[in-house]
Amino acid sequence: MMRMFRCVCLIPLLVCLTVSAAGAQPTSFSDEAAFQQAVLNPTTVSFNSFPVGFLPQSTLPMGAVTVVLTTNGAAPIFGPGPFGFTTNFLSVGVQDGNNNVVINLPAGTKGAGMKIVSVFPVTVTAASGSGGSQTVNFSSSQVSFLGFIDPTGINTITISSPFVPQLTPIVNVGDITYAADLASSVVTVPTVSGLGLLVLAASLLLAGWRSVVRRTS
Repeated sequence: MMRMFRCVCLIPLLVCLTVSAAGAQPTSFSDEAAFQQAVLNPTTVSFNSFPVGFLPQSTLPMGAVTVVLTTNGAAPIFGPGPFGFTTNFLSVGVQDGNNNVVINLPAGTKGAGMKIVSVFPVTVTAASGSGGSQTVNFSSSQVSFLGFIDPTGINTITISSPFVPQLTPIVNVGDITYAADLASSVVTVPTVSGLGLLVLAASLLLAGWRSVVRRTS
């Protein structure tokens, strides 16, 4: 009976470890004020550093941030006014397998967001430093905010859309904000790798077995 009791007691612990070891995902923010409270000393870059027009390039360096159009041959930059933008903005069609907008962030970025408009739905995916990701389905006809934070870091934010031959949504991207530090109120939850979980589980089972052997011998 003692042996059975000790084995069963280990099961809930292992289940809890399995749940907590799942890969962390970036947290998304649609409220710019809440995002600003979650980060420290953010930096904002804008497309004002480029002239209005169809620029013959697919890579747009903006300080430490680089925006890449994966297959589009030109970068259409529009001036303030449409949709409520107060600064220049990028306006381009996106579609999986055709063209994506990829925002490459500087090393150490833990929070990043942007002003964005897309009348038709698009997907916005943040890839974290831990290998996790978070995808948000987004659509809005007026300037909105969408951001992400992750204590392990955020490497890229990719804007795309599922492949539909008849539809290529136009996404409009304005100012981009990023930060290397998070507010102290943001809690970091450590994660355990798959291998680490197996080693820990095996150690617990071995310790339980040795305890049972000592008590029954």
